[in-house]
Amino acid sequence: MHRHQNRALAVTFVTIGATLALCGPAPLAGRQTPVSSSTPRITAIEKSYGTLEFRGVVERTETAEDYEFRTRLAVTFHPAEQINRVAVAQLQVVQLIATRMYGRERAEVLHRDAQPIDVVLIDEGETKSLPELVLRLPKSIAATVNHVGLGVSDGKLLWPIPTELK
Repeated sequence: MHRHQNRALAVTFVTIGATLALCGPAPLAGRQTPVSSSTPRITAIEKSYGTLEFRGVVERTETAEDYEFRTRLAVTFHPAEQINRVAVAQLQVVQLIATRMYGRERAEVLHRDAQPIDVVLIDEGETKSLPELVLRLPKSIAATVNHVGLGVSDGKLLWPIPTELK
């Protein structure tokens, strides 16, 4: 690069930096950044449901409008278990579900944020990491529910991850 091109590039970066300092960064389309005063809440996961065992953490942060749940989970397969018995677990979706419970008999799902995954477990004791995901729950809905949880599905069966995230 020539000397005058380096100088022009430097002037461009200074101009961009000054603009960002005065105006702040451009808003992200459709997504909000976490509120700086929010301290993340970490929930450790070491739970099983039927043929799947879950280990890891879920980190909850806040934006102005939403709670964001960042998942860092691994799943281990135990095909001999009785609940949700399958020869192969072909997991297709992770979902955050917010429900309002009415006694022990009835629940109403008020929010579901689902994201696709592709994780296949075949052998006893096989462990794989789930992709790191960010799932969102609007604060306006969170205020009206009494349960927030995660689950994985193969498209037919649901494996809830038995942990309360509210």
